[in-house]
Amino acid sequence: VALPDAVARRGPDVVAAFRASAMRCGGCGAKVGSTVVSRVLRRLRDRAAARPLPPGSPPGFLPVDITADDAALTFVPPSERGHVLVHTIDYFRSFVSDPYVFGKIAAVHAMSDAHAMGVPASGALALAVVPHAAAERVSEETLLQMLAGGVDALAADGCSLVGGHTCEGSELGLGFAVHGRVE
Repeated sequence: VALPDAVARRGPDVVAAFRASAMRCGGCGAKVGSTVVSRVLRRLRDRAAARPLPPGSPPGFLPVDITADDAALTFVPPSERGHVLVHTIDYFRSFVSDPYVFGKIAAVHAMSDAHAMGVPASGALALAVVPHAAAERVSEETLLQMLAGGVDALAADGCSLVGGHTCEGSELGLGFAVHGRVE
């Protein structure tokens, strides 16, 4: 199976993890089916259309402005005409045992939707979940390794980690909200 260049460039450890995984898409196996998502989005748009807009809403405001794409486009104010912001988000549970490799895979996967639109990623917010651990140092090292892998992959693409949120949970998980700008 041919791998995308964005995966192949990350080195043999990431390539091996992708090839060894039963989820060859790097996590997409965790997604809700597109038919269900399409129905939910249609219902959200219908629900929003049946309600009055909040007072002071700007012209053209849409409470639900979602398409079926994995990335969203936001047009900037008139003072910056010609620029478009691109936003995307991906999150999945770990499917490899090495938190560093998992972090690299998660970051590459998150940036891929922006890349698919021809937009370089410029910034990312992380949502990291580490398993509950009796010793704080175990949580700290796991989080460090996972985010270090993510930061290395983001930086290799010229994208900065600019913030995020951490949680403790039942299993290791990582996602990134990625944004970019194009003229």
